[in-house]
Amino acid sequence: MAEADQVVGLASLRAFVHRSRPDIVAAYGAGLRAADNPLGRTSDADLQEVVGPLLDVLARPGAARDSVGEDVGRSRAIQQVNPVHSLEAASVLYDVTADVVVRGAAERGVPAADLAQLLRELHAVILHRVGEAAIPYAGVLLGQISQAHAAERARIARDLHDRSAHALALAFQQLEIRRIRVERGDAEGAEDCLDVLRAQLEDAAEMIRTLAQDLGSDHTRDGLAPALRDYVAASGADRVTLLVDDAPAVAAVPAWVREQAFLSIREAVRNALLHSGSDSITVRVGVRSGTLVVVVRDRGVGLPVAVPTGATAADRGTSGSGLRSMRERVEQLGGSVVVESRPGAGTTVELLVPLP
Repeated sequence: MAEADQVVGLASLRAFVHRSRPDIVAAYGAGLRAADNPLGRTSDADLQEVVGPLLDVLARPGAARDSVGEDVGRSRAIQQVNPVHSLEAASVLYDVTADVVVRGAAERGVPAADLAQLLRELHAVILHRVGEAAIPYAGVLLGQISQAHAAERARIARDLHDRSAHALALAFQQLEIRRIRVERGDAEGAEDCLDVLRAQLEDAAEMIRTLAQDLGSDHTRDGLAPALRDYVAASGADRVTLLVDDAPAVAAVPAWVREQAFLSIREAVRNALLHSGSDSITVRVGVRSGTLVVVVRDRGVGLPVAVPTGATAADRGTSGSGLRSMRERVEQLGGSVVVESRPGAGTTVELLVPLP
């Protein structure tokens, strides 16, 4: 075949692919949804912004790359899209576009060599986009890891200040009160101060011990559910009921998620045990639509200030270090904490953590 005929064949096929853009975008979205890929929840307009530049490349002979690869990688990292889903999306995009290319070649009688040429170009441009997207994706993730480490150090510092340092300050205050009573000859009062001082120092020591254990222990080495069962058995088996929905899905929660989730759940249960006055506390753990869902509910006195239904921990504006610590842990995982409470009507804490 003459070289001019080959150019006409490729040009015709490129034009067909360009005109088929709406069909390709629609098939791409349908393919993502069929694969249960989270990117399938993207709007058609957003899918068009991803697919359009790639198809523009196929319409230009000799082009090797599109212009949005880095933006796509950065956006998906910020949205916390798992790289596995991005690679699956690239495969789906190749398949649906290749189907259009093959159909167009058959309808127009395009030679096999021309068909193979355009399929190679399609493969090359998708691979190039994957490579370009990987660099900013890694950069965003490294930045998030650095921020998470900084936030965790800040949280530990606040825990030391809000809990241990506060308890020690009370102990020093009690020591000063004892000194004054000794000077006044109040032996009985001075002895009472020692009892209070001893209790406060024991509380401070326990807080420091707990914090040290949190820093050095892997509580969920055997899984989230076993760790929660051990905690309930040790701390409140007579008051706490643990319910695990879809145990295999809960067992599959990644290690870096389950450890922080466990510490947050433990904080919620500890708050209920210490402050609710409830003899019935329920902890329900499960996975729903790719999200770890935890609900801690008590039937106690409720929070002193009414919290509206659906209010986040941040909305409540609480100064309690326990709830603040819980919220920070969950938000580092891209999740949220919702608190519902009414005085005298109990409290419900819901933790939602998206899973990769």
